[in-house]
Amino acid sequence: MKQLFFHNPLYRLLAPIVFGLMVYLMILLLNNNVNQIYTLFTSEEVYLCIGLGLLFTESFRLITYVNKKVGNKMGFINPLLIQFTFSFIVTVLLVSGGLSVYFNYFIGYAPSRIEYQIFNGIFIFLNLLLNLVYLSIYYSGKENTLYIDAERKKNQGVELELLDYKRDINPTLLYQSLEKLIVLVHEDTNKAEELIDDLSTVYRYILGSKQMELVQLDTELIVVSSLLHLLNEIHGGNIHFDHDSDGVKNLQVVPGTIVGIIEQIVRNTIITNSTPLMISIFRGSDGYMEIKHNLRDRLVKKKEEEKLLIETMQRAYNYFSDKPIVRVKAFEESFYKIPELAFVEEKVLIG
Repeated sequence: MKQLFFHNPLYRLLAPIVFGLMVYLMILLLNNNVNQIYTLFTSEEVYLCIGLGLLFTESFRLITYVNKKVGNKMGFINPLLIQFTFSFIVTVLLVSGGLSVYFNYFIGYAPSRIEYQIFNGIFIFLNLLLNLVYLSIYYSGKENTLYIDAERKKNQGVELELLDYKRDINPTLLYQSLEKLIVLVHEDTNKAEELIDDLSTVYRYILGSKQMELVQLDTELIVVSSLLHLLNEIHGGNIHFDHDSDGVKNLQVVPGTIVGIIEQIVRNTIITNSTPLMISIFRGSDGYMEIKHNLRDRLVKKKEEEKLLIETMQRAYNYFSDKPIVRVKAFEESFYKIPELAFVEEKVLIG
């Protein structure tokens, strides 16, 4: 309901004329005086009705505008109730005031009670019709808004799934591995076969575990070993990995967490023979599992990919922990802090 037709300039120009003629004709029918219809364009009463129609339509337009701006902020009162109440009150006041001014200053005597009742009754009827139109527009607009919001959420969900799928496919790693494979096919077929095995292990795990909620950290570390074989072939064996096997025992992770973080670290870090990359995983003291690496960021980093990785992991971990995923940089070290998800075996006592 961004723009109601009540605010359209053409409507504002023609509506008072239409409503004024309708009111005049209805008054003639009520007074059984239809013969005066031939004086439609010369009778002063017609212009009185058009003038009252102008006051009526403009006041109704103003009330709908104010109600749209203020009504939704008054949570304890239904905006439709405000619309109906104020439009009826203002209609009666304007019609009664307009009649009083016309009769007292142009005709010379005050209008009778019957004239007040007829004019107010007709305009209240028109006010009811306009309010019903407003009501239908209000609820149809509300329903359309809900439908649009639902479709927007679906689109956002599909976009997130596509982004997650793109991240899982990881074309950079795939192309780098294939380029290295092309070289090894001609130099060392045994290493080429090992590279193919590692590549298939990584992608089979990434794509095959999407339906799993959690996996044991030991299972993820097996895939990490294959990933590091791939990355070390690309970076000349300058990536070193260590983990506290006892400290992280029985921990669980969302599938792809460690794999994605390590691949992101390697992508954004300068790695040379003199400055190898050191990565370690250990259990922190504050309910986090920490992934630490020495900090030597590339000059050009893919920050959007890192942001997407953290957001994707955070959405997954929100189902299992209230703690956020934390990225910390301190001096020459950087940390990814992942909430601990420990496997606890409960014993059932049978009495």
